[in-house]
Amino acid sequence: MPESYRIESDPDWDAEAEEEAADREPIARVGGRNLKWWIIAAVFTLAMALFATGKIMGAAAEQVTAETFGFKVIDDRTATITFDVTKPPETTVLCTVHAQDLKKALVGSAEIVVPPAAQRTTTHTATIKTTTRAVAAIVQSCVRQ
Repeated sequence: MPESYRIESDPDWDAEAEEEAADREPIARVGGRNLKWWIIAAVFTLAMALFATGKIMGAAAEQVTAETFGFKVIDDRTATITFDVTKPPETTVLCTVHAQDLKKALVGSAEIVVPPAAQRTTTHTATIKTTTRAVAAIVQSCVRQ
């Protein structure tokens, strides 16, 4: 073998001493008693994830939301708004609707009580009396009673 390809070794290196040191060092492994704790930790983590998911889904099912479908200006003093309310079926909700002018100033308001219903989502139409001609109508809020 040519001189340039020869690998020089460390003259102070002791293979037996290194092997003995490797035998004494603890090896991280999953087994025996450690395996039991890994399983307990995994089960606990899974249980907490399922619990959190259930809480989030339950809160979403209890939410009250409203979606405006449209509005119609009847005359200079009246507008109507049509909207859907999604809520738990047994819940009564109070919705506030507003009519606005070109500058988005409030020109009329009405409150509509949405009673319990068999369905989660119900459609409602409300009449809003205005002080001047409205150009828009919105559902401002819907809150539980």
